Amino acid sequence: MLYVEDDDDTRDQYGEFLSSIVGVLITAKNGAEGVEAYHKRQPDIIITDIMMPVMDGLEMLKHVRTSNTTIPVIVLSAFETSDSLNQSNDFGFLRYEMKALSRTKLKVTLLKCANSLLERGAPLP
Repeated sequence: MLYVEDDDDTRDQYGEFLSSIVGVLITAKNGAEGVEAYHKRQPDIIITDIMMPVMDGLEMLKHVRTSNTTIPVIVLSAFETSDSLNQSNDFGFLRYEMKALSRTKLKVTLLKCANSLLERGAPLP
């Protein structure tokens, strides 16, 4: 799984939790690093922030979607703006969640991603 978040503390907190659930966790600090990590490692699921320096999460998704239109994506944001929601829909995200997401809700969302992979017949790691 690829987790892209520019805030070090948030990335550390969510990263520790996520790695305990998914095993192999790839992290990136911005969308540009996220695109590079995606192409190098080919993760099964992406979790990304929207507002980041260098390249935002939506621009990163544009790049990812050119080679993979079906990878499950969870978009996290501190802002619930209609523009972000509308743009996210254009990139086929699975879920849009507000930050400060509870561990339980994040687990449920990840299970939905895993189920979508299984429904497509994708092998899980």
